[in-house]
Amino acid sequence: MKTFLFGLLGLLFGVCLKGQTPHPIDSVYSQCIENNPSTHGMVDCANTAAQAWDKELNTYYQLLIKALPAAQKEKLRLAQRAWLSFRDLDQSFSAGMYQSFDGTMWRIIEADVRTSRIRERALKLKSYYDDLNTK
Repeated sequence: MKTFLFGLLGLLFGVCLKGQTPHPIDSVYSQCIENNPSTHGMVDCANTAAQAWDKELNTYYQLLIKALPAAQKEKLRLAQRAWLSFRDLDQSFSAGMYQSFDGTMWRIIEADVRTSRIRERALKLKSYYDDLNTK
């Protein structure tokens, strides 16, 4: 079972990172999972990574707010509010679904889905910021 989970998490990271240097948060997350291979340990690792990605997300959101013209700031605010609503509803759905499944591996998958959702948005905001600074 643990071999399956390590393989699944490795596949998820491999797909996300193909051809790229791993982000430091991803590296810490992977190392944490290697050092804490229990269900509880891996869920804790995912929660820690989610918090780190949320901080990264907020950093790039603030950088964008400072750098954008007024009209674009408002659009970003509206987009971010919509994303937060989506995040919360999607999390409620996926948590309910995975928590209804038998087996502890689903707790790990649910935690990783939550982390990946935040990671994706943080990297999108970073991409916007990088694009803004290369124009």
